[in-house]
Amino acid sequence: MKNRAEQLIDLYFFRKLSPEEEHELKSMLETDMTLAQDFTLQLQLSQQAAAAGRFHPLKQRLQQLEQQLPPENPHQPNRLPVAGIAATALLLILLLGLAYWYFSTPPVPAPPPPPAPANQLAPPPQPPAPAQEQASPTPAPAPQVPKAPVPALDVDTVMQRYFRHFPNKVTVAVAGVEDSIPGAIQAAFRDYDNRNYRAAASKLGSIVQFYPTQSVYQFYYGVALIGDKQYQKAIAPLRSVSRQEGEYRAPALYYLALAYAGTQQYGLSRKTLNAYLNDEYGITYRKNAEQLLVELPR
Repeated sequence: MKNRAEQLIDLYFFRKLSPEEEHELKSMLETDMTLAQDFTLQLQLSQQAAAAGRFHPLKQRLQQLEQQLPPENPHQPNRLPVAGIAATALLLILLLGLAYWYFSTPPVPAPPPPPAPANQLAPPPQPPAPAQEQASPTPAPAPQVPKAPVPALDVDTVMQRYFRHFPNKVTVAVAGVEDSIPGAIQAAFRDYDNRNYRAAASKLGSIVQFYPTQSVYQFYYGVALIGDKQYQKAIAPLRSVSRQEGEYRAPALYYLALAYAGTQQYGLSRKTLNAYLNDEYGITYRKNAEQLLVELPR
């Protein structure tokens, strides 16, 4: 005797479920996982069999068998296991459909064998290739004459001719003024006034770090570095002063040109000297600047 779930599943496949029975079957499938899996399997087999045997005569026979069954009576015992018969029949339809497809598909014809080689004549001899004209040899490039190196100036000679000690305008000996100037600045400019440029540059470098916005200390620091032959190191502070407005801008251009000449950057030295000559305050070292422009290598 079938249980209630099997009866409802049979009615589902025969499309005889009432709305109440359909609701009852859904509740059973939601609460019983095993029943839901069995129902899903039967549903898949039914769909596949319907697709494979849509026009198969067995389907018509199964429909006739369904019409010959007695009316549904849920209280009648020992009912024919219709669901089992239906599942078996649907599986048989699926197998028959697959067999029909296999045997009805025409085989792929094998490619025809290649034709037997005929007696072919030997290809006619090819005419000899025309002799190519011998290309004229490419003339060898003319040897390049290396450019003569730019003669370097004797830096010591240049500095002896054109370096001038710029006067100290910071610690002028005026009564009552020196007491207001810090001792470190007084010591630095004391070495500067004594032409002890190495000691002055060392002390002025510390002062520049302490007063980074004071162009006056940067200017004397650069001049002291040139006096100590530290030309590369003198470029940065003098270039900074030459870009600022003030009384030290024009002389900073002249000393910056000397620093460039000391590092053999003759193009920059010439450019800076011209900037000094074009400055309205470029007066003090004008003759020196004009003469140095003549001596600088091009």
